[in-house]
Amino acid sequence: LPPRAQLAPMYGIALKDLTGNGLPEIIMGGNLYDVKPQSGAYDASRGIVLAWHEGQLKSLPPHLSGIHLQGEVRDIFSFENNREKFLIFSRFNDTVKTYSLFSKQ
Repeated sequence: LPPRAQLAPMYGIALKDLTGNGLPEIIMGGNLYDVKPQSGAYDASRGIVLAWHEGQLKSLPPHLSGIHLQGEVRDIFSFENNREKFLIFSRFNDTVKTYSLFSKQ
């Protein structure tokens, strides 16, 4: 996996075509705070989107993916209603974080 996907342990993962190219992107989130003090928290992930580009799996930086999370992500859900698509990130001991993907016109 690209280096950005290896900065912290990943616990939540979802597949969703975010770009409309027919190929699902990989959305991941993680982090782990409950570790021994001498190890330090594994908290370098802010969420990641992996997309196919010219036959290779590349990580999208947060300014392109729009995803920037704090906390310990434990699961990722996608939800659609008739007008919008959402990604919902559940975080350990924290609120859920919701991202609107786009609105249909």
